[in-house]
Amino acid sequence: MLMFFCGLALLYFLGLLLAGHPGDRPELPLDDQSMVYFREGVAAYEQADWSRSERAMRAVLARRGDHPRAQDYLDRLARISKDAVLLSAAHLAVKQGRPARAVTLADELAPTSPYFAQAEELRHGVLASIETAAARRAAINTSGDPSAAVLVPEMVLGPYRAGRIRTACMRATSGQYGPADLRLWAQNCERFRAAFEKLPPPPGSLSDRLGIAEVALELDERLSGGHHGMVLRPRIAEAYAASARAMLRGKNSQRGCERAVKADRYDSDAPGVRQVVRHCKRIADRMLGDALLLERKHPERSLRKYRRVQGMVPRDSAQHRSAVENERGLAWSEER
Repeated sequence: MLMFFCGLALLYFLGLLLAGHPGDRPELPLDDQSMVYFREGVAAYEQADWSRSERAMRAVLARRGDHPRAQDYLDRLARISKDAVLLSAAHLAVKQGRPARAVTLADELAPTSPYFAQAEELRHGVLASIETAAARRAAINTSGDPSAAVLVPEMVLGPYRAGRIRTACMRATSGQYGPADLRLWAQNCERFRAAFEKLPPPPGSLSDRLGIAEVALELDERLSGGHHGMVLRPRIAEAYAASARAMLRGKNSQRGCERAVKADRYDSDAPGVRQVVRHCKRIADRMLGDALLLERKHPERSLRKYRRVQGMVPRDSAQHRSAVENERGLAWSEER
């Protein structure tokens, strides 16, 4: 009897040894259609067609249920998607005049990322621009034409930065403090003063003065490289965010979220802006789910939803990327 139980125990341990760890078990073979999807996914991945590769690998899992290699590709694609969002956010930070934020985002990409070279190029470019920022600010571009840059003397620029706009405009007009080329700077200064004086002082709301505030912001960029913009941008962003909240309360999600996107362009770090953008991302997630369900029977309605989503969330968001890629994938499948 003892020998019998010893034999059973030996067989049990041999079975465990042969079975190994569940993750070490060999993959079951794919059926013909799943293999077609898998090969298509691999080929698309090697061609950097991330959207098509993801669709194919998801099709494998939909048929097979569990396939480690397909899942591995999906994990890689998720990392690539995150890197694409980071790189897009870094480019946006550069456009918004936030170089430190751009460098921080670019640094998050690993050397193995397909976007690493682009991130390094952006990072080096931003660092180089920071090193020469002082020299660039000395030559203020008053007309938008790089060849028209002039040196604005501190006797003119100092009062402007200090908020004594009228004094700065008068000194530029007089011709006593700089070259005759300052006449264009003086004209823009007067336009800025006219707009700036119509704006309520902080913490007053700019909700009914947004158009004027945006004109002032653009002129300030020409006049000083964006000195007063550091104060104007957050105020414009909050005004757009307040307008977005009001429209969302009124069940106008499309226009409300379009306003939220504008707020994000001016100051994506403001708490009020982040809150309303998060709300719009949740709305976009629901719309993406609805659009996905409509793809087979109502592709035209699905396409319209994907296009609407693109205007309701920031361009560097995962929802915007999904809407763009799903629209392209659906249009491609319809063409076939």
